[in-house]
Amino acid sequence: NKGLSITRRAYISCSAWLIRKIIIAFLLFVVIIGGSYLLFSRLPTSFLPLEDQGYFFFNCQLPEAASLARTSKVIANISEEIRKIQGVSNVIGVSGFSFLSGNADNVGFGVVILDPWNKRKVPGLRLPSIIGKSQAIMFSVSSANMFAFPPPAILGLGTTGGFDFRLQATGDQDPQKLASVMRAMVIAANMDPVLSKVFCTYRANTPHIYVKLDRAKAETLRVPVSRIYS
Repeated sequence: NKGLSITRRAYISCSAWLIRKIIIAFLLFVVIIGGSYLLFSRLPTSFLPLEDQGYFFFNCQLPEAASLARTSKVIANISEEIRKIQGVSNVIGVSGFSFLSGNADNVGFGVVILDPWNKRKVPGLRLPSIIGKSQAIMFSVSSANMFAFPPPAILGLGTTGGFDFRLQATGDQDPQKLASVMRAMVIAANMDPVLSKVFCTYRANTPHIYVKLDRAKAETLRVPVSRIYS
């Protein structure tokens, strides 16, 4: 209560002083409005700008049905090449999982950890430059689709920097038709000078094998059905 009383008396005193000095109150109001206008006119109106947080990711996707061993080899080779880039401190590669593609034997991702900021003051050692050098290395890998991307400017606000888009088939289109439309959209988006590095991880050419299970024989051999499907 004592603190509340002090705050109330201070507010009343300031209000009374501003009422007597109406010109000063008007000038303060103009300064606040002008500062707000300059702030909102200079800052981005939608997407957050790219920030150098000291690390970035890369995604790796091999052809459908590629083995985990093959994916691990590609991840290991590309991680070794990226470690040679000046400004890179370490690379952590993961096979069988991706932020963008989920769980699969043919996908993987990596975390590229950069040197501290005080060791990367020149433009060639900053985040956009290192991502560009890493991307050039990834373009040379013909056995996989790989690309580098920064983390979101605010952790937890999305998976990557930039924005994402949802493509939905509203009719009876098959997966192949959806994939065809998606590829055309990605190509068109990359031709727009405002956009860059537009990609999609959706694939519609995954090989499928139909297995006809003899449940009676499985029960006779005491083999659980769950073990067969695993």
